[in-house]
Amino acid sequence: MITYQKIIAGIVTAITVTMLFSCEGNLNRVRALDMPDENPQAIGMGLNLKYTDSGRVVATLKSPKMLDFTNMEFPYREFPEGIQVEFFDEDLKKKYCYS
Repeated sequence: MITYQKIIAGIVTAITVTMLFSCEGNLNRVRALDMPDENPQAIGMGLNLKYTDSGRVVATLKSPKMLDFTNMEFPYREFPEGIQVEFFDEDLKKKYCYS
C-alpha cells in the first residue's frame, strides 16, 4: 500500500537527484569573472556633472558618454564622444572648453 510518507520521500528524492545532475562544472568561467580586464566598471550616458566649491558652482562638465575605468591599476575616465566643460569665475562669467 502506498502511503503519503512514501510519496513525499519519492518526490524529495527526485528533486534531490535532479538538482545534483543539473549543476555544471563552470569553475573556469566563474574564475574569469574575478579577473580584471579592459572593460569599464561603469558607462554613463547623457552626463551632466556640476563641480562646486564652498556652495558655488565652479565648473560644469557635459558629455554624451563616459567610460569609467577607475577599477584599473591607473584609474581614469574616458569620454569617447567628446566633452564640453564650462568654467565659472566669481562673477559667473563662463569660459568654455570643447574636446
